[in-house]
Amino acid sequence: MKFHIHPLIFFNYFMSNKQKIQLLGYSGLLPFIFLPLLMLLNEGSGKNIFEWFFLYSLLIYIFLTGSFWSLSIQSNKEPTYPILLFFLPLFVAAIFSFVFNQEDSLILALLSSFFIAYLYELKTYDHETYYQKMRLILSTIVIISHIGVLIIN
Repeated sequence: MKFHIHPLIFFNYFMSNKQKIQLLGYSGLLPFIFLPLLMLLNEGSGKNIFEWFFLYSLLIYIFLTGSFWSLSIQSNKEPTYPILLFFLPLFVAAIFSFVFNQEDSLILALLSSFFIAYLYELKTYDHETYYQKMRLILSTIVIISHIGVLIIN
């Protein structure tokens, strides 16, 4: 027996692709907003919340660089840069680990990786205006949330 989830459960049939993209994009911000707030409210016991934040952030970053790789292949651009971006948090965390503690190094690595990935996307791909605006808002909030986690932690 096949198990199938119909997309209409999540999307209105009459939604445009633009609306679906915006819904998914902005929905993805919820953990970036609420997990730092939970960390702030759970003074001293935010270790698990930090781990959830880090894991979610890393997964979103992996998804983002994977989409860059796909876009590069589709547009006949060099796919090496998205692959390098994929590994960027690992290298940056290793460098930051000489100066900062482990948790701060991980968050700083992701923060700087998201920033560099945003600049790469802006320079490399010609997206529609609504998408460019959305990516600016998403990237700004993601970076601010990482700064917030650094301050709270």
